[in-house]
Amino acid sequence: MMTIPLTEAATQVRQDIKEGKDVHCFARYILELQSSYGLNDDEAVFLSGAMYGAGSDTTADAISTFFLTLVAHPHVLAKAQAELDRVVGKSRLPEFADQPDLVYCEAVVRETMRWRAVVAGGLWHSTTEDDVYEGEHTFDSRCRRGTD
Repeated sequence: MMTIPLTEAATQVRQDIKEGKDVHCFARYILELQSSYGLNDDEAVFLSGAMYGAGSDTTADAISTFFLTLVAHPHVLAKAQAELDRVVGKSRLPEFADQPDLVYCEAVVRETMRWRAVVAGGLWHSTTEDDVYEGEHTFDSRCRRGTD
């Protein structure tokens, strides 16, 4: 059952807070605000774990889809590997600083997420420029809207 590991994790977070360790996580904020929200220990632990679970499922699904896509399309894998070898080499892992030079790899990731979105109903979209209809500003390019 999931409750035991979550309870142990919450106990560790409480201990780290008591010891003055710099703990920055969702569990810390829930535990600190537990009484103001009227949560008992089980509810606080469940809420902390639910946030982790929600993010880990979609991440795992996206990674699985990415690898399955590459296996199904070896020519895409070869081109992405060639770009990684050219930009990063074979002696280290990619870093965020490499991202501007990994154009093809980023496109593969984005296309995989577009092609097989891990959320029901697809992903939210945003406009690339402000939208004006009949002289009225309808969508700001920074706003997001769901798919129809």
